[in-house]
Amino acid sequence: MNQQYIAKLEKLNQLLGENIINLLDELGIKHKNCGEYISMACPIHNSNSPRSLSIVISQFSPYVNTWSCWSKHCHEKYGKTILGFIHGVLNHKNKLETINWTLKFLGIKNINDLEIPSLEILKKNNLLNSTT
Repeated sequence: MNQQYIAKLEKLNQLLGENIINLLDELGIKHKNCGEYISMACPIHNSNSPRSLSIVISQFSPYVNTWSCWSKHCHEKYGKTILGFIHGVLNHKNKLETINWTLKFLGIKNINDLEIPSLEILKKNNLLNSTT
């Protein structure tokens, strides 16, 4: 996967984080805002515990826009990004289906429509990683 595509996925994940409440509502997931994170029962393995999954929403955390399933560790299978969370919740066959669903949810026609800074700027500011 090339770095520009990875940067676009990271931008997509950022946009999801900015719209996390709308996303959870769209997915029909009950949740509780706990300040620095959002807590809920894990919808991937149908947990009954309302605190079995959390999504970090604090902009001051290095883990912002990541999630963890504390009971069955579903994030290990699907990845810790919000894209991974959606992939697990919707049980898509592949990540491309998840990306397409996400673009539609955000009202973006094509992933190439996402504007990102140049790769040089991303690297210089240490903003490019491969966590997506």
